[in-house]
Amino acid sequence: MRYYILTSILFIISFQLQAQKIWFEDDFNDYSKGWSYGNTSETQKEVKNGVYRITVKQPNASAWAFWNHSIFLDSEKDFSIETTITQISGVDNFSYGIAWGKDIDNLYCFGVSSNGYYVFYSYVGGTYTEIQAWQKSSAINRMGNANVLKVVQRGQKWEFFINGDKVYSTNVRRPFGTSVGFVTNKQMIIEVDKIVIKQDNFINVIPNAQIDVKKKNLGSEVNTKYEDVSPVISPDGKTLFYGIKRSPENVGGKDDGEDAWFTTSSDEINWSKRQNLGRPLNNSSANVVVSVMPDNNTMIMMHKYNSDGTFKAQGLSITYRTENGWTVPEDIFVTDFYNNSKYNEFYISADRKVLLMTVQRDDTYGNKDIYVSFATGERSYSKPMNIGKTVNTVGDEVSPFLAPDGVTLYYATDGKPGYGSHDIFVTRRLDNTWKNWSEPQNLGPGINTKKWDAYYTVPASGKYAYMVSSEGGIEGSGDIVQVEVPQEAKPKPVLIVYGKVLNAKTNEPISTNVTYRDLGTDEELGLARSNPKDGGYKIILPQGKRYGFFATKQGFLSTSENLDTKDLKEFKEIEINLYLTPIEVGQSVRLNNIFFEPNSATLKTESYPELKRVADFLKANPNIIIEIGGHTDNGATGTSPSYLIQLSQSRAKSVVDYILKCGVEMGQINYKGYGNTKPIADNNSAEGRAKNRRVEFTVLKK
Repeated sequence: MRYYILTSILFIISFQLQAQKIWFEDDFNDYSKGWSYGNTSETQKEVKNGVYRITVKQPNASAWAFWNHSIFLDSEKDFSIETTITQISGVDNFSYGIAWGKDIDNLYCFGVSSNGYYVFYSYVGGTYTEIQAWQKSSAINRMGNANVLKVVQRGQKWEFFINGDKVYSTNVRRPFGTSVGFVTNKQMIIEVDKIVIKQDNFINVIPNAQIDVKKKNLGSEVNTKYEDVSPVISPDGKTLFYGIKRSPENVGGKDDGEDAWFTTSSDEINWSKRQNLGRPLNNSSANVVVSVMPDNNTMIMMHKYNSDGTFKAQGLSITYRTENGWTVPEDIFVTDFYNNSKYNEFYISADRKVLLMTVQRDDTYGNKDIYVSFATGERSYSKPMNIGKTVNTVGDEVSPFLAPDGVTLYYATDGKPGYGSHDIFVTRRLDNTWKNWSEPQNLGPGINTKKWDAYYTVPASGKYAYMVSSEGGIEGSGDIVQVEVPQEAKPKPVLIVYGKVLNAKTNEPISTNVTYRDLGTDEELGLARSNPKDGGYKIILPQGKRYGFFATKQGFLSTSENLDTKDLKEFKEIEINLYLTPIEVGQSVRLNNIFFEPNSATLKTESYPELKRVADFLKANPNIIIEIGGHTDNGATGTSPSYLIQLSQSRAKSVVDYILKCGVEMGQINYKGYGNTKPIADNNSAEGRAKNRRVEFTVLKK
């Protein structure tokens, strides 16, 4: 009975492996499957006469790995890799064979030599380690004769076969990545006749993904014959920042790493001639715009800068627009930041509250994972937190971009089944833990190719995306292209609020901060800065909340505004100017974010944040005395003026009572109800009546 059970289990395992579908297969009749090719002084790779022929020319050459980065192998599932491979000539005492589980620097290899030995080794961070030392095997065919090599993962075992004979097995080890390829050593020529990879995989593609997606190259006014990389679109869709590598037009010349450039558009169709961002943002190092805030007056830059604009250190920094350009970027600090990888990418959200990064840390699942940090100050962020295994993989995650809705995340990875080396995926945040995400979906073969696809950046409208593509690039280089965002991958709708911050008395522009908050909780949700030249500002309000927003500046009284996006169904833009009133006797400011129950003096809780700010102002300025004035419209037909006076008086008193509870001295504040005696708009329209129903703050003594 025991023998029968064991035989049945082995049969089931064998059947399951045989039943696996062919995930990748190539008989090398053409280059369509994505193998690297070309001729250099060291190697030559070509697909010819039904074989993939690899020549290593240098007598003393060390190991060479030749990868197909469009192949994805899931380390958490059983698989088999089988290839027919022949050494044509060269040294006979060094290995050639299959490599898998590779990331940028690390791999596993199962190889044979033409003098009859096999070996299984790892190559990790430059260190060669024989896991199974060289062993002689009679199963190996010698020089000029084909060998069928096979690696199988069953459960927690790796098994190794040569021409059908199982020669070795060992426990599964953690792979470093997802790529598959071939390895040679020293001077030799090998020919690969066939490769078949079996594994049960499927590509989780967004619904209704198009194959014939039109990628519009932004043209020679924007793109160059050099590498155009790292695009970041401004939330309003009107300015595109990107990098150009090794261009002679760069600030540091063609030998510097990369300069930040930009182009503008009024219609998202026609783009201006590219312009270099110049000093101090560009220097002789690699310079990249990481994020641009909705106000278009604040940017996050890669790396840290010295006070003279030269390179200081790895990291992040923030810069602000001035009347003459941009400030020297100031350091951004991240608690307990370290990165075990040579590479990283960053993105700061439109509200500046969230920092996303791809780095390798002690709790990373594979190569680089996506981490999140939260703002703890204007230029500081918390310890990075891994966003979890739904998104992160044993592979390499790159170029995270959080849409202005604060929920939709686009990123690239080679750690999930796809069409090429790195594919672009979309996922959505499900709660405020930042660890629960929807299952990532591939954007489809119309956007992703057999090559490396990444840096997908989307404006607030969600209409177009911008990314790097090597297809049709100028002189074969990577170019910036524009694509329509698939309907199923669009972010949630947001509201762009724009306008100017102005002096209410002189109408002159003011450069200052604009804050927006959740009226329900008084939580600060974002910060913007107005343009020093014209006072222009922009903020983004995601769907689902009631917001209050206002500008503040020393020596001025601020007017708050409010908007409700709970019923927002599509992207919109709205213009609202924000006025700051000089603190002078007789000056009045409307308190727009004061709300009462209908025909009542009972304050709604959404009023408390505004009243707390009035209280804070009075406590900070103990010599100022103010009046709170209550005003109504003309009321319903038949409403008596005395009732309106009484209602406005009661409402003004409710406001004062709350402010006094916040610790303000009684002598600093009084109140009066004016009823409908001081209208500021026509009572014959709903809009006019809404303006007349108000509470005002008037300076009586300074």
